[in-house]
Amino acid sequence: MAKKTISLALDDSLIEYVDQLSIQSGKSRSEIVNTALSETLPIQNIKYTMGNVLAVVHEYVEKQKGFQVMSHVRGSTLQFRQSVVYRYNPKIKYTLSLLGNKEGEYLRMTIQTRTTSKDFLQHLRLFFTELDHIEDEYSQQAKELQSPFYFKKDRFEKIFYCKEDWVEFDSTCRYINAYIAFIQESLTIYFNDLGNWRLTHELVSRNYQTLINKYTKV
Repeated sequence: MAKKTISLALDDSLIEYVDQLSIQSGKSRSEIVNTALSETLPIQNIKYTMGNVLAVVHEYVEKQKGFQVMSHVRGSTLQFRQSVVYRYNPKIKYTLSLLGNKEGEYLRMTIQTRTTSKDFLQHLRLFFTELDHIEDEYSQQAKELQSPFYFKKDRFEKIFYCKEDWVEFDSTCRYINAYIAFIQESLTIYFNDLGNWRLTHELVSRNYQTLINKYTKV
């Protein structure tokens, strides 16, 4: 993570204590103070970082063909939508919502549609059911990153986790952006060839394996 040089005014007694710890541990003053603040303020640090993640995802989505940003409440939620190549090009909406970091949960992704087409809704259910099966094949690797999809009436939800390694800002942004691109591409593959799920399964599975292997410790 990038670092910035700043000035801090500390009590003399604290400076003496920091110097003692520095000598004992062989670490610099900056390392001692940085560690102390990180361990004392983890929740605040994560909230700040995750709020910036939404801003980066917003910027990414705006540049991608096929997405349209609908709203962005800074540090809270981001909504955008995608047209699906199916008959009248129905739209699905993505909502990314920051959570309170309860038990490591920091981000909820909700995917839903306002269409009343029973055929389209059925295809979405089939798609996310099969996608869940594919993700389950790599559940041991992926469990540190995200939950399975949860089905709630007309919506599909997934929770992303914030593990210790994930406080690293750049990696978090890259994974969320990559997962969004994966969902977009997988939907396109599925609806472009509705009659050939075996080929669709192979392509989506291969793409997911590449994604997970890149962002987890194998």
